[in-house]
This record gives sequence, structure tokens and C-alpha cells, in this order.
Amino acid sequence: MDFTIVELSTALPLVQAGKIRLLAVTSEKRMPSLPDTPTLQELGYKDFFQGAWWGVFAPRSTPKNVRDTLEKTLLSVYGDAESKEYLDKNNFSAFLGAADVLKKFQEAEIKRESRLVTQFKIEKM
Repeated sequence: MDFTIVELSTALPLVQAGKIRLLAVTSEKRMPSLPDTPTLQELGYKDFFQGAWWGVFAPRSTPKNVRDTLEKTLLSVYGDAESKEYLDKNNFSAFLGAADVLKKFQEAEIKRESRLVTQFKIEKM
């Protein structure tokens, strides 16, 4: 294999064993555990960002006080120094934000990905 893009958790053991060479990461920022590995953006691919992300969703009918409590708790847990250290150690970067931040992020992702679909003429399956 000459080249592939894979999830870092899959590639890292192979990198550490010297079986493959890591050229770049697809995240917006360098990974804390790989400070010498550039991002694709640093290598000149200005609009390239790809990463896995997770969000917590609740049914629309969930009472506001329950949503607020859930949001506050999650922000507190993931904003904690111990949690951040764990995430960094395992090559995850926490993107913390309230529901409105997640909504804006999703809308931007849909717009960005839609441009790629159009640019590369990707047809529906």
C-alpha cells in the first residue's frame, strides 16, 4: 500500500512498531501525542480537515431543565483537567460547546461536505 487515510487509533500501533510512516494528521491542529507530525493544512491542503466527532442528542420533547442539566454536566466532565489529559493521551481532542455551538458546527460540516460532493461529482448511491 502506498497511501491511505485511517483513524489514528488504527495507525498508531503500526507507526510505533515502525511498520508504517505517518505523513500527516487530518485534524485542524497537531495531536498532542504527535507534536512533530504536521497537519495536512500545514502541508498546503488549506481546506482539508477530516475527523470523527461525537455529539450528545436528546429527543426534542426532553424538558429544558433536563437538557440544561445534561449539558452542564457534560461540559463539566469533559472540561475537567483529568478528562482532558485522558483524551489527549488517547489522541482525542475535545470540542466542547453547548447545544447552539454543536448546531453551528453541524451546519458548517454539512455545507463543507456538500461542497466536496459537488466538486468531486459524487453521485447518490
